[in-house]
Amino acid sequence: MKTVKIFLFSIVFLVVGTNADAQNLTEKFNKFWKSYAANPSFQKERTKFPLSYSYYEESYSEYEDPSLVTEYIPAGEWNYIDFNDTSEYNVEIQQKNSTKYEVFLSGNENGIAIEFLFELYEGKWYLSKVSDYSN
Repeated sequence: MKTVKIFLFSIVFLVVGTNADAQNLTEKFNKFWKSYAANPSFQKERTKFPLSYSYYEESYSEYEDPSLVTEYIPAGEWNYIDFNDTSEYNVEIQQKNSTKYEVFLSGNENGIAIEFLFELYEGKWYLSKVSDYSN
């Protein structure tokens, strides 16, 4: 009986210890964000390419609604975004769950409205999708 108790205790200790190690290996979003917002090479490195980029295309007819278009941006066409330059937009960060954050850029009276989705992959944060609602 003593052997069974020791075995069960060992299993529980191993599972709890492994989970604690996994949490320690997960990058904190706030620390990641400071680098991503200000460093062009880090930004490119931490973007999943080809990057899904969706936007609404204006119709040529007043009777048609704008249509949603999705393109995929390759790494070679990525342009750095200085998220710290708040002269033209405000930045709002929202945690969706433990593996997703959304960052919203809303313009200062200029029509900018862009949503950036960041997801956790193997303990590191990456930009995975951009949705542009600007008008």
